[in-house]
This record gives sequence, structure tokens and C-alpha cells, in this order.
Amino acid sequence: SALVVLGLLVFSKYFYMASFTSYFTFYLIEKFDLSVASSQLHLFLFLGAVAAGTFFGGPIGDKIGRKAVIWFSILGVAPFTLILPHVDLFWTSILSVVIGFIL
Repeated sequence: SALVVLGLLVFSKYFYMASFTSYFTFYLIEKFDLSVASSQLHLFLFLGAVAAGTFFGGPIGDKIGRKAVIWFSILGVAPFTLILPHVDLFWTSILSVVIGFIL
């Protein structure tokens, strides 16, 4: 049963990330009237933060446990995700990088 929960957590993490990367540029274009190039730059920052978070998440997982890191990567983005639709472009950029790093 623990393996099922872990599998669901990992699935939900990658489902969230796939959804975010698919719709983030459209969200930025629609809400903030950005150009395609500018919205793709914001997506690049998000994906760079995901790569950095993955790089630093490995050693953190070795120290505190992989299960704790997986739980935090899912639940840690929730408050930032809930705030995201209510902030301006500057904070959207900051929050997307924070979300990417935590993921």
C-alpha cells in the first residue's frame, strides 16, 4: 500500500508538471499580454528551476529520505500554486521559479 501511495504521488507530480509546462505560456499570453518569446522565456526559467531542484533534491533525499522529499515536492508547491492566479507578472515569475525548484 505504501508503494501505491508513492506511485500516486509521483504520478501527480509529473501530471502537474506536464500541465504546467503545457499551459503556462498560454496563461502568460492571455493574462499578461506577453509575446510568445517572452512567455517562453518564463517557461525556460521554470524548467531551469525544475532542473536545479532535481540537482539539489538528490543530495537532500540522501540526507532526509526520498519519501520526505517526494511528499514535500508535492505538498510544498500547493500554497504557491494557489497564490499564482492572484499575483502580478513579477510575482508570477518568482512563484513559478519557486514552484519549479520545489518540484
